[in-house]
Amino acid sequence: SSVQAALLCGMGLQNKSVEDLTAELGLPVNQVLAMFNKAVKKMSLAFHNILVEEESRGLLGGDALKKAESKAQKMRDVVGQTLEEDAAEGATKAMEQLTKGQVLNSGVTGT
Repeated sequence: SSVQAALLCGMGLQNKSVEDLTAELGLPVNQVLAMFNKAVKKMSLAFHNILVEEESRGLLGGDALKKAESKAQKMRDVVGQTLEEDAAEGATKAMEQLTKGQVLNSGVTGT
């Protein structure tokens, strides 16, 4: 409303106090504060709706969702082992390297 617009302009742009605005508009303090509260709520709701609309545009849907799922599946297929299997395989390889190293070292010192 025009009163709400006047309150927002007075408080926000002109840095007027609530008492100054009540004197200018000829309204009681509680009514001025109630109108200001309603104006702020309206602005908050409008900004929230803009944000929801922007976020809903950015969400994946349809073909974009299918592409993202296929990329994720390809990444899962790259690693077929679990972490435990990978660690066990690494430990086995390390033990083989150690035993080969010990056999080579024992052969060198024996001559």
